[in-house]
Amino acid sequence: MESKEVLRDTILIGDQFPAHAGATGKVLLAHLPREELKKYLDSPKSLTRLTPRTITDPKKLLLELARVKKRGVAFSCGERVMDGLCAISAPIFDSDGEVHYCLTVTLTPVSAAGQRQGKLFNLVKEAAKAISLKMGAPVIKSKSNSAREPREIYNGSDKRIEKKRMFV
Repeated sequence: MESKEVLRDTILIGDQFPAHAGATGKVLLAHLPREELKKYLDSPKSLTRLTPRTITDPKKLLLELARVKKRGVAFSCGERVMDGLCAISAPIFDSDGEVHYCLTVTLTPVSAAGQRQGKLFNLVKEAAKAISLKMGAPVIKSKSNSAREPREIYNGSDKRIEKKRMFV
């Protein structure tokens, strides 16, 4: 849905941007299988600098992707477009527990600052969770019978044989 505000971000079908430069791409990268992520990082053009805030160091990007998975949301500000655009993005899980989509909200740095940031993170995560459930994402009910954040569940002993993302 396009904003009616003066400052807005419009991305058209077919527009392409480097995945590491922005919240949307970081969510998708964070949920890639390890082999695919390695392939992306090993690509000669993969970590192109678009602004001074773009992460171009593979180790720093891997740390950021781990934070994205743990937090359940990605945040970027000035990584793709300098000084004027921030984004919050959360994964949308499909019926197989895979992430091929995400929900992204763009906003100004002023709107993203301070105490509102945590509230915005939660709103985006909750909306993405609702979409995931409508797409048939696997759900495990807790004792209180309410769905919580996605959790990775491993079948087998210590070996990560089959990895599924579930809501618990």
